[in-house]
Amino acid sequence: MAGSSKVEQTINKKIDWIDVYRGLAIILVVVGHATGKFNMIIYQFHMAAFFMISGYTSKLEQKSFTSVFIEKFFALVVPYFGVSSIGIIFVKVLARLGYYDRLFPKEYLLDIKSMFICLFRGELYVQFLGAMWFLIALFGAFIVQKIVIDILKVFIKKYVIIRMAISLLLYLAAYYFIRNGIRIRLLFIDLDFVLLAQLFICLGDCSRRLVAVWDQADNRRIFCAFIYLCVGIYILYYFGFVKWNGIDYPSRYFHEPFIDLLCQVNGSIVLYFFSRIICSVSKLIKNALIYVGGHTQGIIFFHFLFFKFVFVIFNYLGIMSNEEVIGAVPTQEIGNKYWLIISATSIVGSLVLFYFFSKVPVLRFLSGLSRNKYKAISAKVENLLGKK
Repeated sequence: MAGSSKVEQTINKKIDWIDVYRGLAIILVVVGHATGKFNMIIYQFHMAAFFMISGYTSKLEQKSFTSVFIEKFFALVVPYFGVSSIGIIFVKVLARLGYYDRLFPKEYLLDIKSMFICLFRGELYVQFLGAMWFLIALFGAFIVQKIVIDILKVFIKKYVIIRMAISLLLYLAAYYFIRNGIRIRLLFIDLDFVLLAQLFICLGDCSRRLVAVWDQADNRRIFCAFIYLCVGIYILYYFGFVKWNGIDYPSRYFHEPFIDLLCQVNGSIVLYFFSRIICSVSKLIKNALIYVGGHTQGIIFFHFLFFKFVFVIFNYLGIMSNEEVIGAVPTQEIGNKYWLIISATSIVGSLVLFYFFSKVPVLRFLSGLSRNKYKAISAKVENLLGKK
């Protein structure tokens, strides 16, 4: 019994660090949007960290293409369209009531037909849903990686290195497109984002083997972790304050591909070690981050909306002007001074609203939360296709 309990505790610890990691990552995203004060560090790796942890938990090799496609379609594409549609209806109601112009830029307000047409073209005209591009990039990255795996499986038994090489070439192709102003959009999917993200999905997926080895290592791993943290933090410092190497996906702001890769992987590894440390030293912080990390999708959906909520209060208190309220993010002065209030309110508000979505069956389905239903649909489709 004691041995069994110890095994369960070890398994739980391994699960815990994943949600702690996600929690830290989404907090960095929100803080990065709330203020530029820490973006010298945050913008080196924050999106890649999400792609990598998504790859780590994906288990792509163990699933069929049909299963991956259907599950990810419902978990990522359906929320993109579902939540975005709710957002479009919401802003149209605000416009009808006469409040829209006080909160959002006029150029975002099209007629409802045009807004839905643009949505299907990958152009979302809802200011507070500005992070939805991530869902589509992640979906495309999963599909690309699954195709690469399935092709390699036909010809090679041990294909990890070749898979990583192909993923790197696709990543470099994305840089070629961006540098030459080539923008390929397949319906609502931006190919350059997909090709960038798929490398980190690959690295995250392949890193499961390394983490398994690390978990079985002896006490020397503490010393190794300390050494890497020293080196990793220095790399963050160097590319944050000595030679700026920030990365911004939506604006396609990139630098040299291999330096960008170094920064993104390094920051993600540093975040991994901090996640494991938190799991070991503070149960209170660990549990809080686990909850946040288990609801990252809701924070991705709604954190800009609750920025707006704070802006309205600040406007009422005379802290922000009418013009400043219209912006998607706070001005530098406001952000630097009130980033903690803005970030905390945004995260808590997003979690509350997402909880409400989770309790309404239709909203739950549209938000990517009905995972059992998605798996059931996937199983039925595989049955029909004769792939079960």
